[in-house]
Amino acid sequence: MWTVEDLGRVIPDTLHGCSVCLPTTQSIIDYEDGKAEVVEKMEAGYPRFFIHPKVKELFAQVSKALCSEAEQVLIFSNEAALERAQLFYDARANTPSKIASHHDRKVLIVSNEEADIAFKYWRYTGEGISSREAEDLLTNPPQSAKTEKEQRLVAENDSLKVRTQFSTYYEADPSDLFLVESGMTAWFLAHRCITANRPGLKTFQLEFPYVDLMNI
Repeated sequence: MWTVEDLGRVIPDTLHGCSVCLPTTQSIIDYEDGKAEVVEKMEAGYPRFFIHPKVKELFAQVSKALCSEAEQVLIFSNEAALERAQLFYDARANTPSKIASHHDRKVLIVSNEEADIAFKYWRYTGEGISSREAEDLLTNPPQSAKTEKEQRLVAENDSLKVRTQFSTYYEADPSDLFLVESGMTAWFLAHRCITANRPGLKTFQLEFPYVDLMNI
């Protein structure tokens, strides 16, 4: 993929690919400037900036079930992330958010007019639902057979299995390893740990971090 006709195609050409072809220097400049003729041709994009088609499909399905015409939903990777997103949104929006359940999955309902506030949290923290999980939820919605406690125990067991595998590679105890959704989420977790231990103090950055890290 390198021609003008390839503009916006997914690289690699798979459902969960998140890179796209920007074949010319001008197409890169136009993307950075947010030109519609480039952005609207993009079939995919970096997950924190570009809402994957499967995620959009899930949001639309759940919004149809739970929301008025003036509302929409966002779904996060876990309940704690959803609650942090709600706090972020409610501190900045004029219309309070709501939390509802859909197939035993809690979702955040926000105003259409102020949804950009919630999506800022999505972008800055990397805690939004992944395209693979969205696909799974569309194909296999959670059932009510398992209680919330049982679901949490299954998730914790799966987490321990993965951390145990990594612990051999890193020569570390599994309890010293943390699984997060993305690189930005790792930074966000570190920042939350530091500020929780030293509340009220300012933070100091050395050199230039990634642009969204400055927003954290």
